[in-house]
Amino acid sequence: MSGQQTDKQRLIGSWRHLGSTTGDKPRAERGSTPKGIIIYDAHGHVACQVAPDREVTKAGAAPTGEEAKAAFRSGADRMAANMDLIRREEFEALKAEVAALRAELATLKKPAKG
Repeated sequence: MSGQQTDKQRLIGSWRHLGSTTGDKPRAERGSTPKGIIIYDAHGHVACQVAPDREVTKAGAAPTGEEAKAAFRSGADRMAANMDLIRREEFEALKAEVAALRAELATLKKPAKG
């Protein structure tokens, strides 16, 4: 049995994205045959990149500046919505709280005089 890989070990690596569904139906915004890759590492991190297979509406042969900005914002918003992000203010508040707790812990670890 020592030669067999665990489920975790078998999952580590890169995988071809074959599609995604919502409620057993293909996700329309990705088109009929999206292409992508999913990567899992040994530390539990995952990365996923999916290129939709659908026509993108544009005003002309190339997107206008506004169309390009809107497409970028839309993609960035979708990506951010799927991430566990916090605002800068929340991060700074947590950082200050951790610093205060570390100072308190350092005080508690000091040997008692006497």
